[in-house]
Amino acid sequence: MSSTSDEKKLYQQLKTLSNAFLLPSTRTLDHKSILRTVTKHFKAFTEADASVLMLNDNNENLTPVYSIGIPFSRVKGSNLSLSTRLKDIISRPALDARYASFMNTPLIHNRKFIGLSAVFSIEPEKFLTFEQDKYKNLLLTILASYFAVSIENVTLVDSMKSTEHSGFDKEHTFDSDQKKKWNIDIHPVIEKAISLFSHKLEEQNIRLIREYDKPPLLANCNGNQMELVFVNLISNALDAIESRGNIERVLSVKTERKDKSIQIHLKDTGCGIPDENMKTIFAPFFTTKEAGKGTGLGLPICQKIIHEHGGNIQAFSQLGKGTTFTIELPLAKTIDKNQHR
Repeated sequence: MSSTSDEKKLYQQLKTLSNAFLLPSTRTLDHKSILRTVTKHFKAFTEADASVLMLNDNNENLTPVYSIGIPFSRVKGSNLSLSTRLKDIISRPALDARYASFMNTPLIHNRKFIGLSAVFSIEPEKFLTFEQDKYKNLLLTILASYFAVSIENVTLVDSMKSTEHSGFDKEHTFDSDQKKKWNIDIHPVIEKAISLFSHKLEEQNIRLIREYDKPPLLANCNGNQMELVFVNLISNALDAIESRGNIERVLSVKTERKDKSIQIHLKDTGCGIPDENMKTIFAPFFTTKEAGKGTGLGLPICQKIIHEHGGNIQAFSQLGKGTTFTIELPLAKTIDKNQHR
């Protein structure tokens, strides 16, 4: 295969990823639209002839919910048992589709098996490149993770709308895990993200400074998504500090109340960002990291998540001195439990 053809394919895959991450908020899309979009994007990204999306129905089965390239009537009812090991589910054909090759990609969010994207091709070994090429495999994993979150979000939003229309008491309708995703203290979310880098902080001799406002600092947000934001920002900060060599190696995290909002400041003493790059740091696939070390998706994903939560993110940087990212989120009101008694 010519290098020109390879470059064209990579460009198309990056374009598909870009379109996926710039989708409208899941709060404005209905459940069927998300399922159709997920199925379509997996088919386009893998250049498959057919694509089928299967979701965990919470009854120990993976159930087909949407298909492109195969009539849904042919796959409807073709359930897979979740009692089978995940690796066995992934390594065998999800359906009797009679194609020359297939690939199954798990959709996992917060250790929950959301579903499976199954793609098929009439070409033998069509998807082998996703196993052999680490970069393409990484992009596929990012796409799967993003859509797993999207499906989980739209499912939760639909549940909330259903509860509002039914007139039931939300306190008794939602389980503890769902409530934790929306009315939460931002500090434990930050701490969970920091804990993932404890070894790296110690190994690189980076001093961590915490300046937290009086807890609880409550925000209406999805804790898992916000953890992803902090993980991305901390990872970038540590890379920037590491690139500078022998300097004062400091990462500081500060939280504060500002009127009706929460502000979180993550500041590093890294290499800083050149002025000419500041306008494009949130653009999909823009990265200053060397090949193989960055996809340029981290900051665009962070920005999209924060915007979907009604917030904002800004960057302030001085070349050679460091960078500060400031996140602003709406402040949730503290509810007095006694007022409902």
